[in-house]
Amino acid sequence: MIQEQLAHLPEFLPDYRPFPPVKEHTAWQGLPLRAKQRFLQAGEAALQTPIAPLPLSLWLDFTHTGRRTPWETAYFSRRARLCALVSAECVEHKGRFLDAIADTVWAICEESAWQLPAHNSYIRDTPQLPLPDTTRPIVDLFAAETGALLALARYLLPDELDTAAPGITARMEQELDARILTPYFTSHFWWMGNGEEPMCNWTSWCTQNVLLTVFLLPTTQQQRNAAVKQAAYSLDCFLKDYGADGCCNEGAQYYRHAGLTLWGCLEILSSIVPEAFSPLFHEPKIKNIAEYICNVHVEGPYYLNFGDCSPLAGRCGAREYRFGQAVGSDALQALAAADFRADADPDHLQNPDGSTHINLWYRLTTAF
Repeated sequence: MIQEQLAHLPEFLPDYRPFPPVKEHTAWQGLPLRAKQRFLQAGEAALQTPIAPLPLSLWLDFTHTGRRTPWETAYFSRRARLCALVSAECVEHKGRFLDAIADTVWAICEESAWQLPAHNSYIRDTPQLPLPDTTRPIVDLFAAETGALLALARYLLPDELDTAAPGITARMEQELDARILTPYFTSHFWWMGNGEEPMCNWTSWCTQNVLLTVFLLPTTQQQRNAAVKQAAYSLDCFLKDYGADGCCNEGAQYYRHAGLTLWGCLEILSSIVPEAFSPLFHEPKIKNIAEYICNVHVEGPYYLNFGDCSPLAGRCGAREYRFGQAVGSDALQALAAADFRADADPDHLQNPDGSTHINLWYRLTTAF
């Protein structure tokens, strides 16, 4: 389905500009007061929160015991800190948060690996290796999330970051090239798709964040073309495992990591090349994938649950609303709007798995 649209690719693939850079400050001042207040409160709290250490002993704790929490708590807190600080600097734009942003960026760039210890293997469903191989970075869910976060921070605040820490944007680009772009273009990770092999939410989730990294950075046209072609192949591998009814076989909780990250991929692709990829939103299967969350909604916060899913699948918000707009679903837009009005935490800062509150693109999509 998606690979067929590659025939409509133009010779030149432009940058992705989801939001204005912070130097275009009028647009940022026009954000709703509630959003700006949320960002400043979270940023000020982050200023008071030290950067969590990630010593080798935490990684080895997983290797020896299988416990994920100690490493992941520190790992996600660093990224949540950066997300909060960048959001606050974007709305205030007085430099108050820049030193802390630079410190956090530096700490993340200094990490030996961006993949989680629980994902430290090169072959699907094989035991994790005891330590990361720094010469062979792995692009897992959260390495890709880290890539998107750093790429968007650099896109929003390039001059400001280099004023605070001269040369730091070059360091960011170097790490992003080594840890995300080069592995993506030269290695095959299982989630990228391989014929009839079954895929899952990893495919669309990782692909979305790699696309953000590629099109927010000053990448070459060769890299951009390669990324679009690989993304189209991967997403077709992902879609083959969905029935025509759009049911997410992983359950309602996984909709935001599966169907909704499919929207993320198509949103990025259709923003870059609307003539090629916007028509995909008119495909019945894509609309059914979007509306799946409506079909398993019971009432209020409750959803039909199966597998390992909770009946409390989390509230809908801006991304669901945008997906509903794209596919022409009044039902999805209504559910998302009602949930957003009722949501005391629209930035999802308390998400226990760290998957939303470290994603700056989600946070700014909600605000804008």
